[in-house]
Amino acid sequence: MPEAITPSTTPLVLIVHDDVAVAEAVAIALEATGASAVQVNRTSDARLVIQGAPGLTAVMARCSLDLPNEQPLLAWVGENRPEVALVALCSTPGHSHEQLPAWCQLLSPPFDGVDLKRALVEARLTVFASRA
Repeated sequence: MPEAITPSTTPLVLIVHDDVAVAEAVAIALEATGASAVQVNRTSDARLVIQGAPGLTAVMARCSLDLPNEQPLLAWVGENRPEVALVALCSTPGHSHEQLPAWCQLLSPPFDGVDLKRALVEARLTVFASRA
């Protein structure tokens, strides 16, 4: 179960990936840009964080992660938290992204700090744009 999250002026990014090593690497790169990162590896935990964190500014998730009802996690976030910036971490060639919101940015590995920050800026996360 993820820890409780409190609102802050620091950008808060939720990382959802089923590969713990990838999630950790993304978190380290994000924290180097001044963001706070929370990691989960299950969509059920991600949904709890997303619903319970009013200060959440972005979600970065593996693009192929679905909720139990087979809806893509990032599509659900787009419907339920449209103010949250979205970045799909995609390492599967040919994966369909048609259900993802238009503002969701697609990012392929390697995931470095510069690319992560750029993707967040392009995903409407103005707090990162002001730090560029």
